[in-house]
Amino acid sequence: MVDSQQQRIQRYYDATTAWFLRFGSTRSHGNIHRALFIPTYTAVDPTHTIHEVIADSIRAECVHAEGLLDVGCGVGASMRALNSMLPALQRVHGVTLSAIQASIATSHGCNVLVASFHALPQQSTSVDVVIAIESYIHSDKPECFWQEVRRVLRPGGILIICDDMLCGERDRDVELFQHGWQAPNLNTAQYHNKLAHHSGFELVTTHSLNAYLRLVPIPVAVMYLCRLVYPHVEQIPLVTSTIGSIALQHLLRSGQVSYTYAVYRTL
Repeated sequence: MVDSQQQRIQRYYDATTAWFLRFGSTRSHGNIHRALFIPTYTAVDPTHTIHEVIADSIRAECVHAEGLLDVGCGVGASMRALNSMLPALQRVHGVTLSAIQASIATSHGCNVLVASFHALPQQSTSVDVVIAIESYIHSDKPECFWQEVRRVLRPGGILIICDDMLCGERDRDVELFQHGWQAPNLNTAQYHNKLAHHSGFELVTTHSLNAYLRLVPIPVAVMYLCRLVYPHVEQIPLVTSTIGSIALQHLLRSGQVSYTYAVYRTL
């Protein structure tokens, strides 16, 4: 039975995916994640930059990778990009909670299942690389996430996470972002690394990507208005997502949150 948090995530992405694809900054390629402006990378679209970063990590840390699993894969854009950049990948799969996203991804030729990353349908030790781009933060059971990813990875396999991590105090603006983006798993890097270690992973590398985001300064009055309005619109996913995005811009710019890239290897 799908739990309540998973139902909220399903509703969130079922309600917002069409908007992201039509009006969001990701609309040209279907990448439902943030643009990165890293001078050493030359992606035509900055929402593709993270794919180049991930491809480099795979070449460096899992050179013989043949199987990749994208957990929280959206409409499959990352799967397609990595498949084209890494021809050695023979099996590229994805899971998402949103049937709408899965349908779009499948229509583009991706192998995507509607499933939770707390209970992956893949066989044990069946993939070399797992990626989670802005999806791990949605987990209300992060211990299950780590256990399931560890189960499906082969010995020496790697997990790549690109997501927001908490650096400062948990205040009203942090909670506003968490509620708006359905992000219960906004925690510190130390917290995530502890879970990783307990589940049989070692941290290979990690760094903040904040410097490569183009952040918008959010006036104090706007944050006050968002906090005031949110209780009255919390049943409207598109509005709450927008408020969450405004809060996140403020938190990233103030350094309370770090958009973090991390690579883990199975022990």
